[in-house]
Amino acid sequence: MPIGTATVALPDGKPVQAGKLPVKVARVDRSPADPVEVAVAGKDKGKALGVAGPVVTLTDTATGARTGARTGTPARKREVKVALDLKTLQGAAWSDRARLVALPACALTTPHRAACRKQTPVPSTVDPRTGVLTARVAIPASAAPAPAAPAPAAGVLLAPAAAGAGEYVQAPAPAPTAMVLAAAPTSGGAMGDYAASPLSPSMAWGAGTNMGNFTYSYPIQAPAALGGSAPKVALSYDSSSADGKTSAQNAQASWIGEGWGYEPGDLAPESWTRVMRLASK
Repeated sequence: MPIGTATVALPDGKPVQAGKLPVKVARVDRSPADPVEVAVAGKDKGKALGVAGPVVTLTDTATGARTGARTGTPARKREVKVALDLKTLQGAAWSDRARLVALPACALTTPHRAACRKQTPVPSTVDPRTGVLTARVAIPASAAPAPAAPAPAAGVLLAPAAAGAGEYVQAPAPAPTAMVLAAAPTSGGAMGDYAASPLSPSMAWGAGTNMGNFTYSYPIQAPAALGGSAPKVALSYDSSSADGKTSAQNAQASWIGEGWGYEPGDLAPESWTRVMRLASK
């Protein structure tokens, strides 16, 4: 998985790739054209946050009046479009049923805290053919208290040394807040639904026995015969049927699926002879 950091210039609304990273960023209409810093973290960072996909951070590099650093006004969020190439970031896997989630900024520094691992779904779309996850997100910007005259030097702010004091000392400018994003799988997508199927009361299932297996029976309605009775047909599943298989055995699944079986029964030779004798009369 490609990891690293790259700065993207956004002169217009066309998507721009962040260096060699499989991430593209596009400027939204009327949004500032300041560069955006893109960072892709390693798998260890995602594992620490409890996400199976990559962790991507977006940081607004703008400083000055627009972010409130020189005016003391509240900072405004900046909207951009971001596209993640999941097939390059993590492989095909579940890219067709992926969604984008946002994590708190503290996820980068204190991932062990439960509050920093809280996932907030972000409206997003995924192309099942290309595996590209696209969303429109708002990157937060930092605000700072207004400096006193004269204007501060580049990269620093002037803050009062004490309440009521007439002199000021230099204070470091606050670091911009990053937008932390991650891809997470959902239960369904264009290639199928992996959600748990409901167990209907009309079907038979069992678990919790001393064998530790799960059994399930799916009845199939069959038409009645001329005599009025109808055969009992069902598809049966037993989780223990797949246990203990090795490479020396035929591990091929049945035509229904792994663990499933269809045993309709048959006529014994003597029964078939009796039927033919009755039919010839």
